[in-house]
Amino acid sequence: MGTFDCGIDITTDRKGRIETTATMDIDRQRAMTAYGHISDSSAVVPFYADFELTRFPLKVINPFLPANTAKLSGVLNGQMDVTGSFEAPQFNGYLRFDSTELYVNMIGSKFKFDNINITIDSNIVYLDNFDIRCINDNPMTISGQVNMKNIFNPVINLDMTANNMQIVNSVRAAKGAEVYGKAFIDLKSKILGDLNKLKVSADLALLPQTNVTYVMTDAQSTIEAKQKSDMVRFVNLNDTSQRVSEPDVEPSTALEINAALSIKDGCTINADLSTDGKNKASLKCNGNLAYSMSAQGDDRMTGRLNITGGFARYTPPLMS
Repeated sequence: MGTFDCGIDITTDRKGRIETTATMDIDRQRAMTAYGHISDSSAVVPFYADFELTRFPLKVINPFLPANTAKLSGVLNGQMDVTGSFEAPQFNGYLRFDSTELYVNMIGSKFKFDNINITIDSNIVYLDNFDIRCINDNPMTISGQVNMKNIFNPVINLDMTANNMQIVNSVRAAKGAEVYGKAFIDLKSKILGDLNKLKVSADLALLPQTNVTYVMTDAQSTIEAKQKSDMVRFVNLNDTSQRVSEPDVEPSTALEINAALSIKDGCTINADLSTDGKNKASLKCNGNLAYSMSAQGDDRMTGRLNITGGFARYTPPLMS
C-alpha cells in the first residue's frame, strides 16, 4: 500500500484565527499539501482551506477495491479551495489524472484515463468529453456533471458513448481473466439520479468482429456433481425435514436499470467448460435482448437470439 508520513503545524494569530499547514508524503514523495485557517463564525469567510495534490499515487486505493476485480495505477494531480463552513463547505478547483490505468481482471484489459482537467465549480464536478481508452484508439466518452452540494447524496447526470471500442484482445485468459478473444462494442448509456434512486439506461451492441470466450471455471465440477445427484427427487410434503426452504429476500435497492443488448450478425460467443478449453460450446448468433430491473429489485429479460451455427464438445469423465 505504501509508507505514509504526515506532518501538521497549528498556530494562532493575534486575532484568534487558527492557521494550519499539513503535508503528506507517500513512499518519501510529497503527495499532498494543505493550508487552512478557521475564523470565528461572524467572519465573512469563517473557514478556508487550500489543498494541492502532487502526483498522488492511486495505488493506495487498491486495497479498498473488491479482491481480484480491478487494479489502479498512475497518479492524480489537482488543486482545491474549500470555503464556507464545516456544515456547508464549498469546493472549487480541478483534478487531473496522469498516466492512470484501470486493469479489469475479468476481461484482462487496461482502461486508460484522459489527462484533461476535471473542473469543480461550486461543488459541481464537470466532465466535458472525458475519454477512457482501451485497446484501440476509439474511446468511451463521458460527459455531464455530478452535483455534490449535498456531499452525502450527490446528484449524478452522466452520458457515456462509445463507437467501435475494443475492450478485449487476448489469445488466452491470463492473470485471473475470465474472458479472452476479441470484443468490439458500441455503447450509449445514461446515469441519472442520486443515491436514493439511481436510473441507468444503456444500449450496448456487440459488433461483427467479436469472437469472445468466457471461461466457466466451475462448469465441469458442476456437471459432474449433477451427474452424481438424483435427476428427480420426490418429497413427502408432510415431512418438514425434506422441505426446501425459500431463499432469504434481499432488501430492495434504489437502482433502476433498463438495458438493451444487440448482438450483430457475425458475432461468435464461446464458453470454455473446462480450464484447458477441451470442453467447449460455441455459438454463431445474432439478436436483441432487453434487461430491466425495477427499484424494488424485480428483474426480467426478454428478446430473441438467433443461432446460425456452432457446436458443443464435452467429454464425460468416464471417457476421458
